[in-house]
This record gives sequence, structure tokens and C-alpha cells, in this order.
Amino acid sequence: MFRFAASTVACPDRPLDVAMPHLALWGFEGVELRTFGAGDSRLACEPALTDPAKVRALCEGHGLEIASVATSGRYDGRVMPPIMGQLIGDPEACVRATKRDIDLAVGVEAPVVRVFAYEIPRRERRGAALKRITDRLRLVCDHARNIGVRVAIQNGGSFASAAELMELIDRVDSPLLGAAYDVATGVEADDDPAEAIARLGRTLFQARLGDFKGGVPVTPGEGESQCKRFVEALVEADYDGWLVYEWPALFVPGLADAEDALPAATDAVYGWLASAGARAEPTTASA
Repeated sequence: MFRFAASTVACPDRPLDVAMPHLALWGFEGVELRTFGAGDSRLACEPALTDPAKVRALCEGHGLEIASVATSGRYDGRVMPPIMGQLIGDPEACVRATKRDIDLAVGVEAPVVRVFAYEIPRRERRGAALKRITDRLRLVCDHARNIGVRVAIQNGGSFASAAELMELIDRVDSPLLGAAYDVATGVEADDDPAEAIARLGRTLFQARLGDFKGGVPVTPGEGESQCKRFVEALVEADYDGWLVYEWPALFVPGLADAEDALPAATDAVYGWLASAGARAEPTTASA
């Protein structure tokens, strides 16, 4: 049975010691720590600005597991000019950034680091772009070897569907690389949620939940992203990883506060699970 976590993008203005007790109270079993790195101040709950042992203690003290570290990592950037850029540019800057994120995950004992592939540039051959992206992903996976962290690519950009994610995963061919599959992005790319889960199979390292109506984030079940079908399909597939809920308050101004949005999400998901006979109620700090 999967477990339910929330991303800290839902509460960007709350320090970790304020956010963690609320996430537990609202019914989440885990937390995804969003990071932009130690030099960034966009998040009051930036994990890279806090001692890893303190981050672990804050989560454990409120009965929360760290589900993952979510990053902005992407590997599509072209090296320009094509030949001289390899000599005078920095073609592996994105790889080094992800290595730092993996080291952060090791420190806080997160099992997964979330990254993106992202866009295939216009007027570039698909094969050339795929080679560049997958070569960089191999370097990232090499860094993750033997340290207990896996890398999950989230669907988006030129790789929005489960089939497109699998193309990358198959090319890299590493047991440390899998999918972080976001249902809203997949449905927009014409995926069927159940078929996407089946296609990804054991490479599904993380499932991601979010719902949208007319491009606006809404409570799961109130939009167009087939969230209920996705949750039921995860149950039917015996998925036992994390389902991460993302309420994108960090990126979308004017959204409902976390106090309203996150309890509504747990109510919806645990209600679907109860209807499916998978779980009667969440295991929470307030239960």
C-alpha cells in the first residue's frame, strides 16, 4: 500500500519547524523537501539551509518520513558553440548541481531525488538531444551508486507521457533511475492513468498527485486530471511507494492557504482509499 506525502511547495513561507507539525496534523505520513540549493532564499523551509540531522529530527519528531528531495535539475541545456563550448563552457554544471542534491538527500536520509529531463530544443535532432540528456543522467546515476539514493525523472516538457519517460529510462539502463509520474501532466499528454502505471511498472519510483481545472490548481477530484482513477489504479497495481501531493503555492500566486488545501487533499485521497477497501483512515499524529 502506498503512503501519502506532501511537498513543501505548499507552505513556502513556513520554516521547517512550523511546517512539519501541520503536515502531520493534516494527515500526511511523509514530506517531500523542495530545494533550490544552499544559496537560495525562495523557501523558508529550504532544507539545504538547515543541518541535515536537524531536518531528520524535525520530521521524525512529528512522525513524518522524508519521502524525497525535489529539485529543479534538468539536463537539456545545449553547449554553444557546439565544439568550443565543450572546452570553454561548463557542459556538466547541471550534473554537479544534482550531485549536490544527492548529497543533501544522503544527509537527510531521503531515498529519492526528483529531477526533470526537460525540452528537446527546436531545430535539433531528437537523437542528439536524447544522447545529451541521457549521458548526463548516467553521470548522475554514477554518483548515486552505493549510497542508498535513487533518481526519479518527473514527466514534463518533451517527456510528458509515461512512454516518453520510459524511453529515457530504457536508454540510461540503470536500476538507480526511474519515474516520478505526475498524473496531471500525464493526462494532459493523453495518458490513461492506469495504463501509464502499468507501462512504468517497477520503474515507478514515485507517484505524484495534483489536480487542475482550466489550468488552475484545485482540490483532488474537482478538476480534469483523473485523480480518483489514478489513486484507484495505484491500489490495483499494488504500488507501495510514495504518493506525493503538490499544492503549488510557491509558483501560483493567490492560491488557498495550506490550512485549507492540504486537509482537503487528504480527505479526498483517504476517502477514495476507504471506498476501495484499501485503508479505513490515515495514520496521523492527530488520530
